Amino acid sequence: MTVQTVSDRVCAIVGVEPPMDISTDTTENGLRLKAMMQMAGDEIARRFDWRELITTASKGPGSQFDLPTDFERTIDGAAVRDAQTPFTVYKGSLSDSEWLMVQATTPAASRKYYRLSAGAKIDISIPLTGSNTLNFTYVSKNWLINGATTKSEIANKDDTARFPERLLEKNLIWRWRRQAGLGYQDELSEFEADLLSMSKTDRGSHLLSGGG
Repeated sequence: MTVQTVSDRVCAIVGVEPPMDISTDTTENGLRLKAMMQMAGDEIARRFDWRELITTASKGPGSQFDLPTDFERTIDGAAVRDAQTPFTVYKGSLSDSEWLMVQATTPAASRKYYRLSAGAKIDISIPLTGSNTLNFTYVSKNWLINGATTKSEIANKDDTARFPERLLEKNLIWRWRRQAGLGYQDELSEFEADLLSMSKTDRGSHLLSGGG
């Protein structure tokens, strides 16, 4: 189901004329619908570590690396680990004060920590040398996909959500009803129930892949 299909279905339910192209429509309703869909998608992506949004990047050598451009947050659990066998998990993310304390008091041989630092960087406490690499698993902010291209903002009417599209539809319905001054609590409750159910289903499908 594309964002256009979601738009058409929601408009049929709330009783408004659907835009011909949700990504480019400049009417008041079209702009409002696109903005609400963007907010809905951003919210759904933030609230759970969806399997399709979990990504692993490899870094090294060195001790400071740029975060991926689509980085949203680290996963729970073994988010940062070296690529050796068996691998070692880096603990973190540390605050700046914790980082300073670790570097001042922890023996270098056991100093396996990381922090997310200013400037969209990730620091590790023991530099990687030679061919050693770091595996960094995170949740991408790119909740949309079109072909092989992922993105964080609606740009084309055939963009597709990377989580269950029904959630996008139900979130959009309660948002639309709220801005129209209509009752929306039932629709909001339905969305929350579906979010809980679908996130449990998604979690069960990737428990063994490090998805939290």
